[in-house]
Amino acid sequence: MGLLVGLLFCPNRLSQSPKILVYIPNNASARQVGQILDTSEIVFSERLFLIYIRLFGKSRDLRSGYYDMSPEWSMYRVLDTLSSPNTHARLIRITIPEGYSLRQIASLLSQKGVSSSSALLSYWQTAVFKDYGQKYPYLRAIPTASVEGYLFPDTYLFVANSTPKDVTGMFLATFDEKLFSIWQGASDISKKVVLKDFHAYLTLASLVEKEAVFRDEMPRIAGVFLSRLRLGMPLGTDPSIVYAMGDVWRPEVLYRDLEIDSPYNTYKNRGLPPTPIASPGVAAFRSILSPETHAYLYFVALKDGGGRHVFTRSYREHLAVQGYHR
Repeated sequence: MGLLVGLLFCPNRLSQSPKILVYIPNNASARQVGQILDTSEIVFSERLFLIYIRLFGKSRDLRSGYYDMSPEWSMYRVLDTLSSPNTHARLIRITIPEGYSLRQIASLLSQKGVSSSSALLSYWQTAVFKDYGQKYPYLRAIPTASVEGYLFPDTYLFVANSTPKDVTGMFLATFDEKLFSIWQGASDISKKVVLKDFHAYLTLASLVEKEAVFRDEMPRIAGVFLSRLRLGMPLGTDPSIVYAMGDVWRPEVLYRDLEIDSPYNTYKNRGLPPTPIASPGVAAFRSILSPETHAYLYFVALKDGGGRHVFTRSYREHLAVQGYHR
């Protein structure tokens, strides 16, 4: 009995871990609650949890709802949280659009009361690699101190006033499940392009994401970019210029902007920029793995503002569709 009481107040895990949003459904049995907590690694074991709730008569006191819990908590704290009123997490539902940059994501989360924008941006350039590099080894292969592109765009339930570590943990877990898993499942043949690693694929996918308004054009745009890379041509994509300027919004990129001195200037520099310029979605990433095969080297948006592009094989054709003649 003494051992059981002692274990009741011991933390489940000694290492620092981000909090986890745990959902307990209505009318869940004690065993189901134990399974949920065990799977989420909030408790040491489902069996031990059941022993405690029966020992302390808590079986009928467990409440449904969302809880912001930590694997570091003791069993006593877990039981107290699940059986006390007003311990539910205050949740904020946010959709991160595909093509958002780190700055845009941080700004949105800050506006909604999830976490401080400056704290998030600082974390994404420093501590994120120490905290999550072991769990997600591909983070250690990023050539620069930034996780740009690695925060998956999706709909999330965040807890108000969360720490940057907890917020980032949710993003990375979803990224690993929904996007990196595609890379792991891709055949070797699909990877034999001109790109050397996962980071390069993700970077190019971000350019496709920012250029394409319609998903059905993504494989064709991917084909243009890959052909340009094979031929040693600059990618020449306007969204990279916008990113180099700090996401400064303009109705269109000006000629003088193309002279900006930045590794993200894909008009002056050949090859890929050092990092993604935004968070690509699944469709954009798949387009890089399965690009359209064609002879196009140029594309330009139609002037009707609808978002569709005209694709051409030569620079002369590219100028002609824009009304220029040489």
